[in-house]
Amino acid sequence: MPFKFAAGGMAGYASLCGTLIGASAAIEYAFPPKIAKNMIRRLFRWYEITPFPTEEANEYAVKGKFYTKGKTNKALPSVVGGSVLCHVIVSRWCVATGYASGSKERSERCSRIAAAVAKQTVLLMNAALKGGKKGMDKVFPFKLSDEVKQCRICHFKGKNYAQGQFSRGFMECEACHNINVTEHTLLKYLSKGKKE
Repeated sequence: MPFKFAAGGMAGYASLCGTLIGASAAIEYAFPPKIAKNMIRRLFRWYEITPFPTEEANEYAVKGKFYTKGKTNKALPSVVGGSVLCHVIVSRWCVATGYASGSKERSERCSRIAAAVAKQTVLLMNAALKGGKKGMDKVFPFKLSDEVKQCRICHFKGKNYAQGQFSRGFMECEACHNINVTEHTLLKYLSKGKKE
């Protein structure tokens, strides 16, 4: 089976969510690189801020509308993961709900995420085919959180290490870094002022 390795965040390693790996591959096969990159970024951002399982996925499960039978047909609590990393989102969901990571409920939650990601991917693909970037904006506009915008003032892909350009990406910073972003940014500016 193609992309079976993606399950469990890459062979159970709990890194990038496997649903995003499969969706990204489908996008990359179907679209030119520039459009694919834009679409994948939107998909990842949507994933970070969406409560999973979605209401629609829960409704499908409860009503038995999925093509295959799940591990449970009850509605499951929805939690925003704030990350694209399997380890982070599963841990947050389990802590918030009280279900263990090996429970049938957690497994079913991930199955429902796969359905939601597949749907969002198709929506973005269709929108790109009909209207390019503007079409995708109607489905899901790519907007960074205020925290990430603040971090990216200094931390972005660049050539000046001393200015903080030793990092890159758009992922939610606080998913991994336990910092007060506002306080960190303010201290950085104050320390720059003292040196100058």
